[in-house]
Amino acid sequence: MDPETNLDAIRNVGINGRRIEVEIDADISGAEVIDTTGRVVALRFIDPHCRRQNPFGINLALQGGVTTALEPKLGAYPVPA
Repeated sequence: MDPETNLDAIRNVGINGRRIEVEIDADISGAEVIDTTGRVVALRFIDPHCRRQNPFGINLALQGGVTTALEPKLGAYPVPA
């Protein structure tokens, strides 16, 4: 799944180190094969409103695929004069 290109299809993905080298609908082989049948593989997830301020919460987000967590300070109360 790739939201940038609207790809939502079954593909094989070749990874070299930490980089995706190939995404193809044909068979490929490598040193390690991970069967993701019945799962979704996505490049990254951005959490635009993160409230995880402890290692446990951050770990859960990482396991869920969050690669970028933002905690913008959108406002504060009370507002100083």
